[in-house]
Amino acid sequence: MSRRFTWRVLAPVALGATLVTSCGSSSSKSGSTGASGTTGVSVDAGDTSCQVSTGQLPAGRHIFAVKNTGSNMTEVYVYAAGDRVVGEVENIGPSTSRSLVVDLPAGGYEVACKPGMTGHGIRSALAVAATAGDAASSTAASPSADPALTQAVSRYRAYLRTETDALMTDTATFTAAVARGDVTAAKQLYPAARQHYERIEPVAESTSTR
Repeated sequence: MSRRFTWRVLAPVALGATLVTSCGSSSSKSGSTGASGTTGVSVDAGDTSCQVSTGQLPAGRHIFAVKNTGSNMTEVYVYAAGDRVVGEVENIGPSTSRSLVVDLPAGGYEVACKPGMTGHGIRSALAVAATAGDAASSTAASPSADPALTQAVSRYRAYLRTETDALMTDTATFTAAVARGDVTAAKQLYPAARQHYERIEPVAESTSTR
């Protein structure tokens, strides 16, 4: 279930929201490497720009230091192919900073700043190169062969189904209250519906179309 679908269902509360989308560019400066081996990447997120300090990184763990240089609340995402979310940091107020720690295997990614926390985002390409460690790990046994991991995935899928069903049920109750004009009831019901979406947001974001 996508965020777009969820907000479409909850549209009576979101009337008046403005989509903010525009184009930006990234800097070619390299990120700095810390003593722990992680690479620091600075992201200056403005109202009409998204300045990323590098467009190339080695595979591994990286810290994105995000600073909101604009006047709107913003959020920053790291997307893999197909807009699969691999990391995000939200609710960054003007003139404030947040850090995002992401483990990135080799591949192509995009860093997206979203002023106003809406829309497709101002995107910059990010290429992550394989390292010797990646080559060695590729010869290891597949993680899917690990019984503990298989069980964890199965349990998480069940959790997602439960929360999705609850989201649909509570959202139907909420929208019924809105439809009959019961504002007081709608205000009370909205948080219950929203919490189920928040619990499945990582998966919902990874399947959204933008």
